[in-house]
Amino acid sequence: MMWVIFGVVMAIMWSKMSRGDWSGKGSHRRGMLKQYDDRIAALESELASRDDAIVLLESRVNELESRLDFTERLLTTQRTQDIGLRT
Repeated sequence: MMWVIFGVVMAIMWSKMSRGDWSGKGSHRRGMLKQYDDRIAALESELASRDDAIVLLESRVNELESRLDFTERLLTTQRTQDIGLRT
């Protein structure tokens, strides 16, 4: 019987300590977790905006590659026509 009472008292103490009812540690931990959650949300938002910027830059590079290919083909055809006229 004594062990049962001891177990119940220990369970009550453990539950109060884990919730932070004693010494205010639990409320501080919850505040820190909220700060971490806010920081994680801010970092995820920043990461998403960087992803958008990367996609935009990739599309611009693709457009430049396309224009460069067109210019190379145009110069090649012009050069072959110039060589054909000289001979």
